[in-house]
Order: sequence, then C-alpha cells, then structure tokens
Amino acid sequence: LSRIVILNKIFNKNFNNENLYELVKFYLKDIYFKSIFKNNLSGISYAYTLAKDNKDKDASFILEKTLKIIEEKRVFDFETRYWSFYDYFVYAKSMELLKNYKKSIKGYELSIKSNPHTHLAKYSKQRIKSLKNHYRVY
Repeated sequence: LSRIVILNKIFNKNFNNENLYELVKFYLKDIYFKSIFKNNLSGISYAYTLAKDNKDKDASFILEKTLKIIEEKRVFDFETRYWSFYDYFVYAKSMELLKNYKKSIKGYELSIKSNPHTHLAKYSKQRIKSLKNHYRVY
C-alpha cells in the first residue's frame, strides 16, 4: 500500500489524500526503525517521505545506507531483487528532490537495468535525458 501511495504522490497531480499519505509515512517509519528483517524494504520509501518534507540530512543518510543494503541483499534475497526497480526509482526521485542530480541519474539507470519493461523504466529514461540536458550532469 505504501508503495502505491508514494507512486500516486509522484505521478498523480490530483492526489490529495494527505491523511493516507501521513499514515503511510507513519508505517514506513515504524517498519524502518522497528523491523529486524525487512527494514531495507521500507528504507528508500521512508527516505522519500523525509526528502519530500525537506529533511535532507536524514533522507540522504537513509538513502545511502539502504541503497548499500539493497545492493548487498539483491544477490541472495528474491524479495529485495524483485522490488529493486521500485527502490532504485524512488532513490532516484529522492535524490532529485535533494538536488543531487548525479546520484539521481544513477538511480534511474539502475531502475531501468532492474526491469526495463515497466512504466518506471520509461519515465526514468525521460528523466535521465531531461536531467542531463537541463543540469548538464554527466
């Protein structure tokens, strides 16, 4: 549910269910800090909510820490590998919010590589092109 809400927040300009978004933020924070085994599955999404709330320092720390965990677990953990296209995409979107365009492009590229057949991959290609043209990031 949290991933659907976050994607709606990103793509749906008419998304106005702030109560649901606040509930999702609460659940993601709770899972991230209190789950022993699955906190990596909520880390990127939770960091996105922090970036959206302009808590840049906290968001950057969690994004980098969680990305490292995802890279390590992706080899052995099916669930992490399965959701990596989403995690990389939200990592990229979060880095874009934090104005770190180089890492944002890296995240979009990883999302495309994880699953090139999704709407997120198509959108990622567009964002990479736009970021490279607009911000002269290489």
